[in-house]
Formats: sequence, C-alpha cells, structure tokens
Amino acid sequence: MWPLVVFMEYLFIFGRDSKLSIVELFSYLDARKIDFKVKKEFESAIVLEIDNFNPKKAIEELGGTVKICEVLDEIKMEKLYKGKSTKIKYGISNYTNEDIEELKEYIKILLKKESLKATLKKTHRKELWLMPSEVIKYGLLDNGFEIVVYHDVISKTVAVFNPGKQEERDLKRPRKRPLLSISIRLAKILINLSGATKGQKLLDPFCGYGILLQEALLMGIDVVGLDIDKKCVSATRENLEWLKKRYGAKGNFELYCGDCRKLSEILKEKVDAIATEPYLGPLLRGKISVKEARLRIEKLRKLYADFLNEARKVLKEGKRLVIITPVFKVGKEEFRVDLKKYTVYKLAKFKGIVNPIRYKAPGGKLEREIWVLINSKNSHF
Repeated sequence: MWPLVVFMEYLFIFGRDSKLSIVELFSYLDARKIDFKVKKEFESAIVLEIDNFNPKKAIEELGGTVKICEVLDEIKMEKLYKGKSTKIKYGISNYTNEDIEELKEYIKILLKKESLKATLKKTHRKELWLMPSEVIKYGLLDNGFEIVVYHDVISKTVAVFNPGKQEERDLKRPRKRPLLSISIRLAKILINLSGATKGQKLLDPFCGYGILLQEALLMGIDVVGLDIDKKCVSATRENLEWLKKRYGAKGNFELYCGDCRKLSEILKEKVDAIATEPYLGPLLRGKISVKEARLRIEKLRKLYADFLNEARKVLKEGKRLVIITPVFKVGKEEFRVDLKKYTVYKLAKFKGIVNPIRYKAPGGKLEREIWVLINSKNSHF
C-alpha cells in the first residue's frame, strides 16, 4: 500500500530581508527533500503547498521566518480551537490593512456556537498584527489561537519564532564577544543556505566563538571549526561543551587552530558544506576614506581568494560554500569584493533573486553580501 501523502498550504511570514529569507526557506526545504509548490507570493510572505511538513521543527531551525500559519478553508474555519478548555484567548492579526469587520463577527459566531468564552487579545502597537513575542506572552498557541489575515489569505498560526529561546543562548553562553560575533538569526540563515542537514558535516573556517557551529549542532549537524586565534578555539570549545550539556545537542564537533589557507593540510576528511562569516577587516567605527576602503578591499580580496582555492580541496563536489563579504560605502561609491573575478566556483541560481544577496544588520554600519557558491569540477561564473 502506498504511503499517504498529505499536502497542506502554509503561509510563511518573514521578518526583515524577505529576499534572503525566501532563499533560505527554499534551500531548507530542498535540502530535506520536502516537496513544495508556490501558490502565492507577497512582499514579505509566501504561501506554499507542502508535503509532510513539520512547522514547529522548521520555526526552530529557520532564521528568517517569524510565523508559519496553516491556510484555512471553510471546513477548517468551523473548528478554530481544538483544545478542551471552555475559556480561551484569541488574536486577529491583520498584516495588510484589509477590512476584516465581517470576519471578526463571523469568528464571534463560531466561538459562541462552540460555547467558548473567548477573550480577544490585541497588540499595543500602531500596527494591526501581533508580534511573535505577544503570541507567546498571551499563550495563544497553547490555550487559544491566532488568525492571520494577509491580503486574501486567511490562516491560523501553528508555529511562531520564540525570541526568548535565542536570548537565552546569547545571554547564558559562557564565552561572549557581542561586537564581533555573528547573530544567531544570521547563523541559522547561513547554515540553511549551505544545504547542510542532520548527520552531515559542516565547516566554519573562521569560527570565532562558535555561534554558527552552535546552531548547526542544535540541528543535529556535525561541525568542524577552525580559527587562527587560540583564544577563539578555546572559547568555542567551552561554548559547545556548554551547549551539549544544557540542550542535549546530539551533533559531534571537531576544533582546530590554524590558517584557513591551509585547510587541506589540517582536515583529513572532506565536508558536506561550508558556511562562514570570515574576517571582514578592522571593526568599522565611523566613516572611512576612499583610500582606506580600497586598501581594506585589496587585503581581504587576497585572503578570500586564497581561502576559496583551498576550500575546494576539502568540500565535496556539488556541495555549497556560503560566505559573507563586506561592502564599504564612501559617499555614493561602493567598494566590494567581487568573488566572480577570483574564484572558479559555480554561482547558485535563485529565481528572481540576485546572488550575492545584500544584507545589513539593524543599526549596523557595515553592509554585507552573502554569496552561495557550488563546488564543481566544471565550475565557472
């Protein structure tokens, strides 16, 4: 007997950087061989028809998605709450300023029909939707529900990003260096862009204090970390040992102190993926001159070119390397490292989205480009 295939429609709502988030989502699903079909696309959201998908697991592992909602039809609308309590809370998030008064009245009728005493929870912000933290605070997924209206799509939230969990890992991790560490959100995005999945081996050759390795371990990915600074390697080891003890992460890790330009001499086995934010130059504290921007780019270009040539020797054929490069802006001029001039990797293609993908952290002074490269014998740009 053939296994039952269950296709459902989900609305994915992205945070900032929607282009980056959609590429991450597609990479995540493709790597896990999860079939999907695009049904509708919006500026900061997308509706997908997906086969056998676990929203709660996905929201933990995706960096750019803040809510996953099950698209409702007339039958599903009839049973919004599936718990046993007769006193519940609910929310209605209107992302696109649609007139939803009729919908609100209809929901009240449905709740009354089910003999439920329901309290409507609202945001205190000027926007008309609940933040993930508010959904969690009000307990809407545990003892109630949240309806999401996104243009003509009506859905019910089934999984939501939990900022408290990330804050815990950031605040309680034993070794920290906030100004120089990659964010957990960006770490997840880079991992998913790399295509690494549970049981595979991922390398971060500029591992710093191990934030990217930490998130990969939580996904069940085996990791290899390398850094030229002994203090960084020691800090990473302490952080990863703490992570495994506190969260029960099952992945294995290997750490090395060494130069990324000598990877093939250090690693004995090839890896399934590489993801990294490398050295981006001295910390940018203010405006820089054209001369300094050019000097920085030239120094980094040589470092990246040497590293990328060496990385080909340790990355399995057909696998991805994800790397960040800086963009220095001086007035109207931009100074960047164009990897197409210095490497022979194949550039991954994404429908309607340019690779590399631009990224800038909130409040950050430095803009970045995220390159997704593929290692192939016949690689060329």
